[in-house]
Amino acid sequence: SVGTEHIDLDAARRRGLAVSSTPGTLVASVAETAMLLMLGAAMQAALVIRRPDQRRHGLVLAAMATTILALTLEGIAPRVVLAALGVGAGAAAIACTELIKALGVPNENVIMCDSKGVIYQGRTEGMNQWKSAHASTTKARTLKEALVGADVFLGLSAAKALSAEDVLAMAPQPI
Repeated sequence: SVGTEHIDLDAARRRGLAVSSTPGTLVASVAETAMLLMLGAAMQAALVIRRPDQRRHGLVLAAMATTILALTLEGIAPRVVLAALGVGAGAAAIACTELIKALGVPNENVIMCDSKGVIYQGRTEGMNQWKSAHASTTKARTLKEALVGADVFLGLSAAKALSAEDVLAMAPQPI
């Protein structure tokens, strides 16, 4: 059901929470707005994590998810390059890739890279079932090639993976 019948309005007022209802508008745009609000709340929640290193990672993930979702809601299917260099494309890279795809970015717009280059369909070196599940159909074989025209770059392990030249090869105003 919709509306405010399942909300303790007195408790909400005591906590200073605004509650509203939008009768007759239970549509995708309401769900999308709710998702953006929840992602914003997740970003705020990351601020209260006590260990600075964990707080930083939580903020980055929430900010990335919010950005990608916002682009998707605007009808933009961003090209995302995810690089897990150094330690390779492990659980964190695969989880981020799955999140990016769950936010609406098409499979063909997500390119995952590891220390051996682009994870593409047909590659055999350094592959496993988890990487294979996200292998791209791209012709790019290196991170440098994958970055050409990319809207978003998410680096997960190696410092200084991008040069100024790499950033210039990306789409205008890359993230």
